[in-house]
Amino acid sequence: MLAELIRANQPCVVLTGAGVSTESGIPDFRSAGGIWAQYDPYEVASIEAFHRDPERVWEFYARRLDVLADAAPNPAHVPNPQSVPATTRSGPTMSVKARTLCATNSGCSM
Repeated sequence: MLAELIRANQPCVVLTGAGVSTESGIPDFRSAGGIWAQYDPYEVASIEAFHRDPERVWEFYARRLDVLADAAPNPAHVPNPQSVPATTRSGPTMSVKARTLCATNSGCSM
């Protein structure tokens, strides 16, 4: 059924979570070493936080953007034909997108 959906809906784009970019040096949010282990999301990632202390919120996001500027795609960002069911390998195309990296890096085509 998945192979049929991929074949019938071309091109196919795979959206991943932030964790796929950790190999590129971009921290995820929820792991032991993730962003929320260092920051309280209610203090830096909510509209209430922005109203309370916009400078702190902007500083938080500026640091996140700095990390993205120096990152490069890793093998997880490249479609892997072995991960696609054999029935789809000959025709359909797949594209893997990690939202945190591809949004800012020219090495990833969206």
